[in-house]
Amino acid sequence: MSSVIGFSTGSLKWQLGIKEAITVIHKNNFNGILLSFDTPLKLMQDIGDYHLGLIADFEYVAIHAPYLKIHYSKKSKMIMRRLEFLKKITNAQHIVFHPTIIEDWRALKNSSLPVVIENMDSDNHFGTTIEHMKFFKERGFDIVLDIAHSYTFDKELKLAKQIMKLKPVHVHVSGEMGGKHHLPLSESVNKSKIIRVLKGCKVPLILETNFTKRNDELMKKEISLLKSHHKK
Repeated sequence: MSSVIGFSTGSLKWQLGIKEAITVIHKNNFNGILLSFDTPLKLMQDIGDYHLGLIADFEYVAIHAPYLKIHYSKKSKMIMRRLEFLKKITNAQHIVFHPTIIEDWRALKNSSLPVVIENMDSDNHFGTTIEHMKFFKERGFDIVLDIAHSYTFDKELKLAKQIMKLKPVHVHVSGEMGGKHHLPLSESVNKSKIIRVLKGCKVPLILETNFTKRNDELMKKEISLLKSHHKK
């Protein structure tokens, strides 16, 4: 299993901004981070030199492009320029996009960004099948596996296993309990199934477990769970 275990800033639902999220993730000794910006407005937040210094400590850095209040097209030049700037100052290896909000794929294809496409959940119509993921790969885009999204299609994670064979650049990890998704893996009912999917995985694992309040002990528990299986 991957030796890089990261956390998404967007999963800290109680946090006030990107800076506080970076601080919390850094303090809890993750060696990867997904800088997540759900809206274009949040993408414009200043990170500042101090927090850029914290980001530099991470072995793996990725950025999640905005996915609310936006559709990507030739009109998205300002957003794409901002993403290119953030990629440069953070040394991000990948920029994650949702396929359902891409109106003109040339906006991504013609950029200098290391674009990766994430699979979507059952509430969506695109990026939801193995054929869709192959489609992205065939057109020159790398992909990301979100295990929680794939779980909405089948409880045995067959789709997740298929996507793993396409060699995603990183994996979003979270569990399920009582029909609720993106929950801590250590508290989930499908923990053992997820661990089996991740067996032999060499790419970064990004925890996307929603925290409504700060809980450093639970964060450490999530890291320990993944590391314990990495050693096996």
